[in-house]
Amino acid sequence: MFIVEPVFWFAFGAPLAAIVPRPRLRWLFLGLMVLIPVAATLLGFLQWGSLAALLAIGLVLAWVTRHAHERHGARGPLALAAGLVVSLAFVGVQAVALQQARSVLAAAVRTLDPGERLLDSALSAYPANPLCWSFVTVAQDQASGSYHLRRGLLSVAPGIDPVRACPASIAGRASEDATPQLAWLGDRRESLAELRLLARDCHVNAWLRFARAPSIAGGLATDVRWGPVGSTNFSTMEIAAQADTPCPHPVPDWTYPRADLLGSAR
Repeated sequence: MFIVEPVFWFAFGAPLAAIVPRPRLRWLFLGLMVLIPVAATLLGFLQWGSLAALLAIGLVLAWVTRHAHERHGARGPLALAAGLVVSLAFVGVQAVALQQARSVLAAAVRTLDPGERLLDSALSAYPANPLCWSFVTVAQDQASGSYHLRRGLLSVAPGIDPVRACPASIAGRASEDATPQLAWLGDRRESLAELRLLARDCHVNAWLRFARAPSIAGGLATDVRWGPVGSTNFSTMEIAAQADTPCPHPVPDWTYPRADLLGSAR
């Protein structure tokens, strides 16, 4: 699911707004439910098709609310139950799309470099759109003693929604030479030996309990899930700046997302 999934806003927000007893407040809430996704679409975070689907969900649930009131004198429970059905159906579609996206990535990495072993595909959903996904893959090249990070975008239904149509404000725009299904946005090869050496540092070791796609380059530790390869983001830690500071304590007893790369350095 996208971290702030608008399908859930409409699935539960429309029935709840419809049962607000004061007409002015009711129309205020309903108006905000329309204006916010429209603004998100204009800013490039939502596709117009996604906006249309959201408005359709809202209209259907508003009709259910009104119909239930006219037939049974109660508006809330039936409309909220319908919203729950819509939400569960969307979750099911997202789950199927996620598995399809993983299969596409596994095949793509095998084609690019048959000598690499794909360890992980960290996929991020787009809002109200089960077809578009951004991703980071982590692969190991045992022969060269390196691991490979790649970022990109994909569409699980390129005939309906090609990757260049995915909202650019979420994870970037696909290049002109991208295929309808897959766009590569950047990659980096890093030393497995250096990662394992730095993992012995208590600060880096603690950080590695969080980082699923760790880049250790230029004195910076960065999880590339949260930004383009080579850039900094909220996960970035300057390793040298921690040298004179005490080891972090307490450290959550989380397993290492990249235990498959760390080996005995954990």
